[in-house]
Amino acid sequence: MSGELKKTIGHAGIYSIGVLLNRSVSFIMLPIYTRYLTPENYGVLELLELTVDVVSIFTGLGILQGLFKFYYQFEKEKDKRHLISTIFILVICFYFVSCAFGALFSDHVSRLIFNNSQFSNLVAISFLNLFLSFLIYTPLAYIRTIQKPVLFVIISSIKLILQLSLNILLLVHLKMGVIGVLYSTTITSIILGGFLS
Repeated sequence: MSGELKKTIGHAGIYSIGVLLNRSVSFIMLPIYTRYLTPENYGVLELLELTVDVVSIFTGLGILQGLFKFYYQFEKEKDKRHLISTIFILVICFYFVSCAFGALFSDHVSRLIFNNSQFSNLVAISFLNLFLSFLIYTPLAYIRTIQKPVLFVIISSIKLILQLSLNILLLVHLKMGVIGVLYSTTITSIILGGFLS
């Protein structure tokens, strides 16, 4: 097996750990969610996450995947930096417009999903979280592009610890319910996304 292939397989394994860490908050929190959220509240949380995931698919248009494709086609560091900044700005603009519409029309989105507008504030916060999440995912895509798997896992671990801690504080100790879970995502994204961006 060639050295380059071994390196690629090693990096893929490390990145897999980071991706699992990013996706594991809901799974790790499941026992706490089932204890501190009613079945109705848990259903609301899941529907909000599903809605945001669907909007994310249509908004992103695979722009971040373009970073992986085009980054190594450039030889000059200046051109690579231009590509990264262009993609970052495009992603921020697309998600800002999409999330602003979602937040502005949160009453309509709430009626569409829940058949009433009582969850419009939760819908608005969910769209804010979608926008803020790309302050984290865009830099993480760049870190993967420049092949820094250990840094990727470290940042993913920090995100997991921060979000779990805030979830426990806001949901268990302050008993804030669904809005506490959403606020923990907001705070995590602001702290980590601001630093990474």
